[in-house]
Amino acid sequence: MDPITLIILIALGAFVAGFAFSPAFRNKVLTTLRIRSNAALDNATTAGERAEDAYKQQIAKAKQLQADIASVVGRSNLAKKDLTRLQSERDAAKADYALVSKTAGASEAAKNTALDKFTQADAKVKAQETRVQELGKSADDSRKALETVQASLQAMASKVDDIKGNEELTAVLKGTADALQTARDIKAGANAIGEAARQADEELEKARAAADLARGSQGEQELDEIRKANEREEARKKLEAELNGGGSK
Repeated sequence: MDPITLIILIALGAFVAGFAFSPAFRNKVLTTLRIRSNAALDNATTAGERAEDAYKQQIAKAKQLQADIASVVGRSNLAKKDLTRLQSERDAAKADYALVSKTAGASEAAKNTALDKFTQADAKVKAQETRVQELGKSADDSRKALETVQASLQAMASKVDDIKGNEELTAVLKGTADALQTARDIKAGANAIGEAARQADEELEKARAAADLARGSQGEQELDEIRKANEREEARKKLEAELNGGGSK
């Protein structure tokens, strides 16, 4: 086994041992992993995407809350209907007791039976009235909670729009900054090209001046041109004389 492999195995063994037997070391590793993973996830999404995801989660909770509130309101309405039915039953029991009470010759047993039915019906009504009151209060509280949630969701939706708008504005501003920087870079490049062109013009003028100096002074150049012109004239006359003389033969 080569030394590098041995060192890697020793380090890996130490890490595993520390993770297994040292709570402090294990907590540090887990904390580091959590922080790094959260940072990686944050970098993988934009603030607007995270805000919109949180908003959608709250929307789902609000829908579930709305379903729960509908159930509470439904039970409250049903309890009211039951109360109406029980009140009718109590009224019937009361009427029966009144009928027995004023019926001549009615036995005490009949009177007691009618009284017991009324007492039981009245107890059911009172118990149901308590349930209706509590369910009604619960329904009212649930409606208020839903109104609060809806207001919060509206504010959250507005905030999500603000975040997205800010992100779009940020992107535009960054694009503008990049464009301005590019323009500055191009201008700097153009300036550099202009400087290079100026230097080239300067070198050209130097070369022209050197050529002029090599040709001599202005008078020497003019004299040289006169000589060349005279030589051309002599050559022309000579050639014409030869042509004319040849023509007379």
